[in-house]
Amino acid sequence: MKKRIWISAAGLILLAVVFVIGFGAGSRWTFGWTRDFAISEVQGNLGYLVVGLSQIRVGDVEGAIELMETRVDIATSTLPQGRDWTEMSEVLQKTLVQAKVYRTAFPPANRRMR
Repeated sequence: MKKRIWISAAGLILLAVVFVIGFGAGSRWTFGWTRDFAISEVQGNLGYLVVGLSQIRVGDVEGAIELMETRVDIATSTLPQGRDWTEMSEVLQKTLVQAKVYRTAFPPANRRMR
């Protein structure tokens, strides 16, 4: 039970961090065109959260974990964008460290190689 709560919390934290990073990219007035992209991203993240929660509710915990882990893997591969560690914000660094700690404790399973 604690493991599922931790994984769900990690997914929500990742969603919040991505939102904060998007907001930090610019103000509504200066970079208004990014607002539509941010809204689209939040809608997509919400969709994944709903699917994951639905899987948990119907008893497909493994499917929900796999969905969330896939999202973590995608985010950790795209967020750095080839930047040096010192060029990343402190929030992004902390988030990537959390993902690394999780992936060290729970490495990707072979089932993903389908």
